[in-house]
Amino acid sequence: MSPPPIHVRQATLPRPDQRPSGRHRRERKTRKANPETRHHRPTLVALSAAGAVTASLLLIWTDLRPEDDTSHARPGRPPVQLLRSNQPEDSETPVDPRPPGPLTTLPRATTGKTLSTVIPDEWPDSMPSGRLVGASATIALYEYPGGHAIAALPARTGDADTWVPIISEQPGWARVLLPVHPQGTSAWVFLEDSAVRTGFSPYQVILERATNTLYLYLGNSLLEAWKVSLGITVADAPEGRTYVTGLDTSAGDSEQSVQLGMPLQPPSEDATSYLTIRSAEGGNVDNPASIAAPADAIVILTRELLLGTPVLIR
Repeated sequence: MSPPPIHVRQATLPRPDQRPSGRHRRERKTRKANPETRHHRPTLVALSAAGAVTASLLLIWTDLRPEDDTSHARPGRPPVQLLRSNQPEDSETPVDPRPPGPLTTLPRATTGKTLSTVIPDEWPDSMPSGRLVGASATIALYEYPGGHAIAALPARTGDADTWVPIISEQPGWARVLLPVHPQGTSAWVFLEDSAVRTGFSPYQVILERATNTLYLYLGNSLLEAWKVSLGITVADAPEGRTYVTGLDTSAGDSEQSVQLGMPLQPPSEDATSYLTIRSAEGGNVDNPASIAAPADAIVILTRELLLGTPVLIR
């Protein structure tokens, strides 16, 4: 079994048993733009001819994005593209948000809900960096940095604390995925809100639909790979990036599960309308909302994963 490659940014990783709930280190300062994420860099090439009196200069724009270099990938292994930042190169000062007004008047961005203002995910096949946003209280979600509030993110998602993955950043702002309909909806969070927490998950999960294989990575290292069963056909299975919204460890091994923020169609507030990784021993092989995995996989996933861990289904 050949695992797909995965490229992640270098970061100081917390201990594997570190959970986001109450134990994520607060990070109040936003990162500056990484020069390597800048899209283009001009390279000046001098063209000369022997015996020529004058030389002409040609300015060539050369794409220098190292994360797009897939020459190291083996044939047949589509690489996971590292997310590019939307951060402007000439902007270092955070834009202040507009007053959101009473948060109780905004639609709640939580499981089972549909948002009328949709900001689609433009990079559904990219693995997020692992940076997370949590909320100690309900926080406002914005259409863009400095824009209007369009929804409210509650501090709890189901029975778990809310942690969502960051998919893009600007100074003072983070764009995050949301567990709402339609799939791939995102919004912006003002990081200087007193109720905002930040954290990091070193884990990534990839589900390859074509081979029914579930991969667990820690940074660049492949930890485990399992054969799984989907309760629906590959053509009907959802795809894109999502994340872990809940970890059910209260029941026996065969009843434990990993809840994902991947809504299924049609929209429903029922918890079964969201994709869940369950044990194949629990009779979930034919469950259309389940990824049926071996029992040992469920034990490892529920023990190791953090809330907000990014998951890529492709």
